[in-house]
Amino acid sequence: MNIYEPREDSYLLNKYVKKYAKGTFLDLGTGTGIQGFTAAKYCDKVVCVDINPSALKSVKLLVKKQKITNIEVVKSNLFENVSGKFDVIAFNPPYLPSEKNVSDTSLFSGKKGIKITQLFLDDVEKYMEDDGKILLISSSLSSQSLLKETLEKNLFSIKIIEKQHYFFEDIFLFEIKKSDVLLMLKKMNVKNSKLIAKGKRGFIIKGVYKNKVVAIKVKNEQAEIDSISHESNIIKELNKNNIGPRIINSSKKHMMYEFIEGEYILDFIEKAEKNTIKKILIEIFQELYLLDKLGINKYEMHRPHKHIIISKEKPFQIDFDRARYTKNPKNVTQFFQYLTKEKLHQLMEKKGFSYKKENIRTFAREYKKTYSRKKLFEFITKMLS
Repeated sequence: MNIYEPREDSYLLNKYVKKYAKGTFLDLGTGTGIQGFTAAKYCDKVVCVDINPSALKSVKLLVKKQKITNIEVVKSNLFENVSGKFDVIAFNPPYLPSEKNVSDTSLFSGKKGIKITQLFLDDVEKYMEDDGKILLISSSLSSQSLLKETLEKNLFSIKIIEKQHYFFEDIFLFEIKKSDVLLMLKKMNVKNSKLIAKGKRGFIIKGVYKNKVVAIKVKNEQAEIDSISHESNIIKELNKNNIGPRIINSSKKHMMYEFIEGEYILDFIEKAEKNTIKKILIEIFQELYLLDKLGINKYEMHRPHKHIIISKEKPFQIDFDRARYTKNPKNVTQFFQYLTKEKLHQLMEKKGFSYKKENIRTFAREYKKTYSRKKLFEFITKMLS
């Protein structure tokens, strides 16, 4: 394997290695060792890592020749054989989009030019000190939108230190740190945190807490409305009636609850048999009726595609961000409205159900007058028979 010789990107990175290097330093994809040898002048310990045996042999010879005592050379595919935490991690990954009949792994990295960078970012957090920094090289020829998405997923903050233009390409040097949200979750002993959804009022993060998979909704500090406390209070009340995901802990800035692994309701209906669908729908109506009796309106039941998850043949309602106490809740009637929508109605007919839309609309109007549980389930049983 050829050794990647220093080029413009290497020299750009090296310029800032001189400024950032301190404590423990990881030179990932060391190549000729240009970053590691520079860092060794400022650091207590430097680990030079590469998968290329030729590069490792060359670096080891230079270390021995120059009698450098604070450089360790390790053969590793990314973090495979790396241990410990580092104050600074420098990485100049291959960043060019793949080309046919070209297999130089020191230059090319998947169709978008970012495959190896993604693997690196998905795993690097556990090798960083809490105040540690990453110096990462990237190129305008690789997908910057995918890079941003990967950084957000892993809860990193990022800034461009310098950008240099060469012919048809811009080379970027990024400084990457753990975000305030990630540091907060670490203090809460949440591990393997990954962003799975992002909204105007908050972020949903999946992680592991006390060996259990959890979801954490974290307040968006830019949001004007404090919806986290409101939502956690609603769900705590509903938990008393076995509705919603089980709350584990909460504060003004976060709400942690059990992570529900399953399928969204429409996906479930598309795959399930008629009797299973009937059972699930009856359970959903039981929960919605209880919400109505509690005077809590979820405001999402006319479009519950991502608000009801079916897990182990049991429905779970999630996301009570918009839920409010009201004298005229509409959870049952909104779900009836959902069942009359053309796409779902056609799917239900394929599954063997033959209810009429107008009958549902007529009953929904009657239900709003009395909120009668008996009449509701008599109608549902007949409708789904």
